[in-house]
Amino acid sequence: MAVFWDSTDAGLWSAASAIGQAHGWKLLSVEIRDAAKAAAFKTASDAGARALLIPASGLLFRHASQIVELAAPSRVPAMYELRPYVDVGDLVSYGASIEDSWRRAASYVDKILKGANPDELPIEQPTKFELVIKRAAAELGLIVP
Repeated sequence: MAVFWDSTDAGLWSAASAIGQAHGWKLLSVEIRDAAKAAAFKTASDAGARALLIPASGLLFRHASQIVELAAPSRVPAMYELRPYVDVGDLVSYGASIEDSWRRAASYVDKILKGANPDELPIEQPTKFELVIKRAAAELGLIVP
């Protein structure tokens, strides 16, 4: 499995690597510095990757449509952390609901605007996660129960 990671979040690769090693998976590190380049997909393909993992990243997210277009010719299943990749045409995502996260962020802004001290507001973790599977999985020869 090739793990794409944004060079601004070096901790992502080390976390993925540790999990992969614990499960006995062979992972390929593919550092992304410019989402506009197809080199990452060529690197994964040349290495024989049979799956792609593309986590949440500001650099990658703003190029979601382009990343989906670049992933398509490889016919390698890709899993994303954010739903919009599936919304623009790829296979599967699993992660925190962006809509719910933004809604929660808006409630923080509201509290601050009403006088709350930001230092005293609790840190929240996402509580709503979603698994989204595109119906066209069969195009890749995948059977999704």
